[in-house]
Amino acid sequence: MNSENQNTIDPATFMLVVSILGALVGAIAGYEFDHSVHDRRLLAVIAAFFAVAAVSIFRMYIGALSPALSLGRFARNVSSYLWFSICLSTIVGGLAGHDLCELFQVSSGAAVGFASGVLAAIGKATLMVLYFHERPKAGMNF
Repeated sequence: MNSENQNTIDPATFMLVVSILGALVGAIAGYEFDHSVHDRRLLAVIAAFFAVAAVSIFRMYIGALSPALSLGRFARNVSSYLWFSICLSTIVGGLAGHDLCELFQVSSGAAVGFASGVLAAIGKATLMVLYFHERPKAGMNF
């Protein structure tokens, strides 16, 4: 395999790994908070928050696992874009996951957390890919 191909970024694989991570964390959070949080919308937003937080925290570990999954550089400063994307993907993913489970009449906390976590993680990953695509100096090449 060409060494040039090993260093290129693969956004599709990154989004797949992030969605699996979001699904796991969201399902665990939904299961854990199922009995203590009685409002399903709040449960969905909490599960989505945990999924997005896991994506934000484990991004550098995902990049260390495979350089093709690394998006951009890892900085200590937190930009306002990061906070905006965390809030946006948490709210959108949580509410969409809740509505999806309500549409299919699923009330299990783990299922609500799973759906919310997947949608929130995909939203966060999409925003990250778009952010680094617009800023190629940050280290992402397509």
